[in-house]
Amino acid sequence: MEYTHTSRKMDPQEALEQLQQPTELYILNISQPILNPTASAKRSSNASDQERTPSALRADLEHYRELFSKLRFSYVEQVTKERFLRAVTAEQPEFVDGDENRELGEKLAADKAALKARKEEVRGIIGDLEEQGRVLAKRESIVCRAITSRRADDILQDTKT
Repeated sequence: MEYTHTSRKMDPQEALEQLQQPTELYILNISQPILNPTASAKRSSNASDQERTPSALRADLEHYRELFSKLRFSYVEQVTKERFLRAVTAEQPEFVDGDENRELGEKLAADKAALKARKEEVRGIIGDLEEQGRVLAKRESIVCRAITSRRADDILQDTKT
């Protein structure tokens, strides 16, 4: 079910019925148009997002991490080149002494340590979220089986009467 904005007012009964309709929500389906609107056309894999296995998702995640790492390196390289060219072409070049280098080195070391701590914290959060995702997937599976079983029981009950 897709939600579209319309200018007309919705009847409360109609809204309630629409909310009660069963919907299937998958994170990949929801985030696809936001993250990369043309990715579905560019994907080499023909498997639908609903059929994606955890190992395929891990492979995609690793692929995107590598791409991000390359992008980050390219960005740092370009910024460094730009700063160098500005320093060379400046009318009055900036001179840096040893004390400034030492201060910047200490600040950089502190920033790196803080970044490393934050990365570890994020890794822990991601691990917790992955575990919670597995638990929720199991729950959804159990609920779907229970609903299917209950519907089958209702059908059998109707046929007996």
